[in-house]
Amino acid sequence: MYNIAVVITNQVVSYADGSHPGFDYMKAVGGNIVAHCSTYRIFLRKSGKNRVATM
Repeated sequence: MYNIAVVITNQVVSYADGSHPGFDYMKAVGGNIVAHCSTYRIFLRKSGKNRVATM
């Protein structure tokens, strides 16, 4: 109807509970509500000196 793009950002926190050595579990701070209301989600992370975007 309006032909606009809306960008919503959300932070993640890392839980290192020790149950999976070498693996940090990432969880969205906004919870499932932000994830369910989004059509596309892009996860950004650092990989050495590079930045990686996963859709």
